[in-house]
Amino acid sequence: MRLFICRRRKNGRLQTPMPSCFDNRPSPGARSRSPWGLVWILAIGILLPSCNRNADKKNVYIFAAASLSDVLPAVIDAVADSLPDRQIRFNFAGSSILARQILAGSPADVFISASPQWVRFLIEKQRVSPDQAAPLLSNRLAVVVRADAGKRPVQLEDLLQPEFRYIALGDPEHVPAGMYARQALQKAGLWDALRERIVSGQDVRAALSFVEAGEADAAIVYATDARISPRVRLALVLPDSLQPEIVYTLVTLNSSARVRWLSEALQSERAAMVYRRFGFRTLFPLKNHSRVPGPQGN
Repeated sequence: MRLFICRRRKNGRLQTPMPSCFDNRPSPGARSRSPWGLVWILAIGILLPSCNRNADKKNVYIFAAASLSDVLPAVIDAVADSLPDRQIRFNFAGSSILARQILAGSPADVFISASPQWVRFLIEKQRVSPDQAAPLLSNRLAVVVRADAGKRPVQLEDLLQPEFRYIALGDPEHVPAGMYARQALQKAGLWDALRERIVSGQDVRAALSFVEAGEADAAIVYATDARISPRVRLALVLPDSLQPEIVYTLVTLNSSARVRWLSEALQSERAAMVYRRFGFRTLFPLKNHSRVPGPQGN
């Protein structure tokens, strides 16, 4: 899980996001998940308010899927000229982890899940209502290998070759990217043959890091993730016949003025331009984006 803060500068531009309080990045060194790892991450999420004891109503918390950790700060930067005097705090992790943190009481204002499943989870737990959720983005699955790999697959069936001993995914039991990858492999008739080679990560960026570090020979990640690391190269984008329906869902967790502003900003024309530049497909109708009230606004 990664928590970042974006602060507004005097000239209206945002600082490069820097870790706040902790930067608990997934380590690529182990292939098996310890159950205590998830307990620890959930505990940290519950204690997020204590990271900054002086936090006030100017803070706006965005809990978002790990695959959005590059694009969302860029989106906020793009709308910075209308940004009220508030701090945007990002908490990036697997969507399932974030949903459980929200259920446990973490101070999220906006949740962006990489799968509608974890939005339904919060609806079933009566933490949110369906009218608080809206589709935001779509993505595609791709296979990546190390940049210096001597061999790369040209079709998904090539992962059966002995050169690909370990194949990294987000945990297919609860991480959306891993669940989507499992669906694609099952549809291709490859899941049973490859499941013993699967290396599970706590989110999609962990799966990417396994390949970067040489802990896995290939990974199935989002196509947008394949673009962000110079240490990996895109081997193939899965064909349309195997692509699952990938939907990132935006959930507003309260009706305050600052959250309404943020929701509009994330669905504005300027935001859409940034999403597309990073390789995402937008699913939302463009909204008018206006400045919310000043410091007195909630």
